[in-house]
Amino acid sequence: GVNYNFIVMRRALVEHYLQGPHAIIASAGVRNASKTYNIERFMGLVLLERQWRNLRMPVTCFITADQLNDRSTWKKIKSSGARGGLLFKYAAQMDEAYRNLEVWERRRAWIG
Repeated sequence: GVNYNFIVMRRALVEHYLQGPHAIIASAGVRNASKTYNIERFMGLVLLERQWRNLRMPVTCFITADQLNDRSTWKKIKSSGARGGLLFKYAAQMDEAYRNLEVWERRRAWIG
């Protein structure tokens, strides 16, 4: 999700941010209504329509599912044999989280 935005967002903007999805649907509508939107794509549309910047934060963890046959709204849940059966949806996200873990293990401090 995009909840991390609240960590760095000025208080005055939060109300507009929370009203963004409703405003898009109620007033302008979704331009490409024939397209299927999951929450990430829809919020991307809201951010674009409102001309808001959304900076990417590094992946430090991911929670996908409890079991392979759990319901998924977007990608099929997979199991990583190389990671002891770890469940994931996006290999790139899983790999990035493990790379970030390696960086953290080398120097356990917040830098940057």
